[in-house]
Amino acid sequence: MVDIRSLLAEYISQERDILIGLLVDILGVFAGFTATFLLPYQSRVGWILLIFPILLTVRGALNGAFCGRLTTSLHIGSILPSFLKNTEEYYSLIASILFLGVVNGFIATLVVAMFTRVYIQVIVSLLVIPAVFIITSLFSIILTSLAGFFTFKTGLDPDKIVYPVMSTINDIAISAILLGIIIFLQPWDILICILRGIPFFLVLIIPIGCVISKFRKSTMFRKTIIEAYLGILFSLAMSSFAGMLLTLLEKKLGILPGVLAILPAIMDTNGDIGSIIVSTITTKLHLGELDPDDIRGISIMMLQLLALIIPPLMGVVVILAILGSLLTRLSLVDTIFLSTTYLYVTMTASLIITVLSVMVAILTFRFGIDPDNVSIPILTATADLLTITLVYIILS
Repeated sequence: MVDIRSLLAEYISQERDILIGLLVDILGVFAGFTATFLLPYQSRVGWILLIFPILLTVRGALNGAFCGRLTTSLHIGSILPSFLKNTEEYYSLIASILFLGVVNGFIATLVVAMFTRVYIQVIVSLLVIPAVFIITSLFSIILTSLAGFFTFKTGLDPDKIVYPVMSTINDIAISAILLGIIIFLQPWDILICILRGIPFFLVLIIPIGCVISKFRKSTMFRKTIIEAYLGILFSLAMSSFAGMLLTLLEKKLGILPGVLAILPAIMDTNGDIGSIIVSTITTKLHLGELDPDDIRGISIMMLQLLALIIPPLMGVVVILAILGSLLTRLSLVDTIFLSTTYLYVTMTASLIITVLSVMVAILTFRFGIDPDNVSIPILTATADLLTITLVYIILS
């Protein structure tokens, strides 16, 4: 006999965890609002809008790999909920994410070089972009660990909360850090940028180099780099196209800044859908609670997760549109347009992302690749490009 009370309690518990994760996405409007302050610098530094989606997506991919590994390892006990006296796996994971953050900063600079072809700007971006990646990597590792440890200790499900919460906080941090570094280093003045940028970069890179050197021979360090970079390279490619599309929308963003004000939050929300689904599936695969060959069981779980996600998702999108309109002082007509646009974008993206989430998690698991290292980076990158593409189509 089916115990209705226990089923209802489980539903409420899962809805609570998902709702907590998605509600935090509302704070992502401050990432977009901060990003609107970058628009005046676009005329001086032509690669700002190009690099912004890359920073959001690739940094999100790194944090996704860290979150996925952290939350699963907390469940199976290979990582302890503590900063001090933790396992070697945890510290090797930190070292690998720092290493990937540094490498990604330099690769993102190459992307700028390919698209701008202004060599003075390339030299300047070499001091700016890696610094943003390094600082946000340190920031997200500390806060993601705290969030994972806290949720695990309090009985909440880290799979449904940690990445959604931290992806929002990271987006706000990236926007603020990028704006702060642009103002501090003044990349439009090459002499000031070099004089300030070189010592600033050395202060960041030397201690990180020591940490990487200590754990470079660890199996977890090498495994994370090799497997996570598959997803991160994919995210770098996707976000580069997203950056080009965003650059093409520069004039329209100036007319309707509310679109940019909530764009990072919507990208974040769509990525969170994938992270929630894939984290839930990978944890169950690792624990043996889900058979990767059980198509019926996987389909039922996918539909159940969609039923849990869609109601709060629609509410979050409407709230974001209203907040974005208030912050950028849009009219009632523009607010309605903004709400309608992003509801369409989010509902369309959520269906596509859900199917992709299941496919990526199952396929990586079958091929012996840790889904935690690959799935979230691929899904967040796809969600970001899909979101910007749909917005671009509508505004064009």
